Amino acid sequence: MNLLRALLSTAVVIAFVSAPYFAPGQEKQPPSPTGQMKSMEKMPMDDMMKDCMKHHQAGMKSIDQMSKMMEGAKQSNDAGKMRTALYQAEKQLA
Repeated sequence: MNLLRALLSTAVVIAFVSAPYFAPGQEKQPPSPTGQMKSMEKMPMDDMMKDCMKHHQAGMKSIDQMSKMMEGAKQSNDAGKMRTALYQAEKQLA
């Protein structure tokens, strides 16, 4: 049980730390020929901070939901529910 908790916790941390590097649609794009490129350099700081806060809140909400799901599975002490919670967590992390 402790091993399952440790593995799942490690997987969650690794996934959230590495998610920005592997997020779909986040590949670097070559500069456009017209010179009109969307970049962080041209984004006002206020907009960047608002986007950061939105992403942070969404990530925290996801972590909270996943934690509640896993806690419910642990409290049930049912191997099937724990396995299902683990599979769902892996699916969300993917």
